[in-house]
Amino acid sequence: MSLILVEFRTKDRFAPDVAELLAARLRHAGSGDGSLLHLRLHPSRAGAVGGLFLMGDVLTAEARCRELCLGALAGEAGLQEWVLDSCTRSDLL
Repeated sequence: MSLILVEFRTKDRFAPDVAELLAARLRHAGSGDGSLLHLRLHPSRAGAVGGLFLMGDVLTAEARCRELCLGALAGEAGLQEWVLDSCTRSDLL
C-alpha cells in the first residue's frame, strides 16, 4: 500500500461542492481496478489537497495516482479549470 499526496489547483474561486465532485470523480476513477483503497481531500487556498491510499506496486504508485487523478478531471465540465499540481509518494507508509 502507498500513500500518495496530491495537490489540485484552480483559477476559479473555490466552492466546497466542487471538492465533493472531485472526490466523487476520484472514487469512481479508482473503482475500476480496485487499487484505490481510501482517499481524503480537503479544500485549500489554491484548490484542494489530500492523500490517496493505493494498493499494488509501490514503485508505480505515483504514476498510477497521476493517471487516476487526470482521469478524474477529464471530461467533467465542473472541473474544467482544475489541474493536478503535484502527486508525490509519502514515506510515511
